[in-house]
Amino acid sequence: MENDFNIDDLINKLNSPEMSDTLNSLLSSNSASPKLDLLDALKPYVNERRQKKIDQCEKFVSMINVITLMNKINGDENGL
Repeated sequence: MENDFNIDDLINKLNSPEMSDTLNSLLSSNSASPKLDLLDALKPYVNERRQKKIDQCEKFVSMINVITLMNKINGDENGL
């Protein structure tokens, strides 16, 4: 499969007003998630092993947000 990735196209898409709104909503969705906020609030009260699991969960959600963002940039509306 040939890769059609072009950095200039990506930069142009990132500079568009529509993508700016999308970026803002996706980047803020991680901090606006009540479930992640709850996990963060519980973190000081759980043991170290579970604290690491919470950290892994937060990283996983961040990765999903990045993948979703990249799909939107590339025009894939179906997401994952």
